[in-house]
Amino acid sequence: MTEKQYRKIKILIASPGDVAKEREITEEVITDWNTCHSDEHQFTLEAVLWESHSVPEFGDRVQEILNKQIVDQCHGAIGIFLDTDWHEHRHSSWWCG
Repeated sequence: MTEKQYRKIKILIASPGDVAKEREITEEVITDWNTCHSDEHQFTLEAVLWESHSVPEFGDRVQEILNKQIVDQCHGAIGIFLDTDWHEHRHSSWWCG
């Protein structure tokens, strides 16, 4: 049996620290997508997180180090942000949608 060649698409999961559960869910969704669709499309998605894909390093600002180690190698990104005041904003006069 010939082994198929798959392209790996690296997806950065970018978020502040208060959305740990949402980051975990995002990883699960990517894993599920790979299980269901990677054979058909012949590529896999890899969730890239600073916690698992970077190593400690000195000499530069933290964000510059992360950019060099993981961000610059990613093909795309998913940004997760939590607006804890959403209900308040949605009822205010400036919110539309």
